[in-house]
Amino acid sequence: MHALLMREDLKDVICWMHHGRAFKIVNPRDFELRVIPTYFEHSKISSFVRQAQGWGFRSECFHSPALLALNELR
Repeated sequence: MHALLMREDLKDVICWMHHGRAFKIVNPRDFELRVIPTYFEHSKISSFVRQAQGWGFRSECFHSPALLALNELR
């Protein structure tokens, strides 16, 4: 996940949040098309969110439908 978030060519799709303890999926559709098929064994963003929850992240939906943040649980 860290290597994925460090890719400059994907900053318009997924990036770290400013505090560095969470990341956001800026463009869910591009995430499904460009990222998920390359890095994961499924093809839906909902499956990715479920997998990330298994890693200890929780999803937070904001007012913008194109923004999804996953924050580490403490």
